[in-house]
Amino acid sequence: MISNLNIFEFLGFLRFFWIFGIFVEFWDFCAVLAFLVEFENVWNGLLGDN
Repeated sequence: MISNLNIFEFLGFLRFFWIFGIFVEFWDFCAVLAFLVEFENVWNGLLGDN
């Protein structure tokens, strides 16, 4: 039978990955947002809409 200490260690381990996943999702969101802003600037430049 698994002791309670091992269960809590496992939950802490999962929580670390959960927080890490949130950071990864946040950086992916920022990267996409920056890409869209850059794309809009390039698109406006191509259209000559300065």
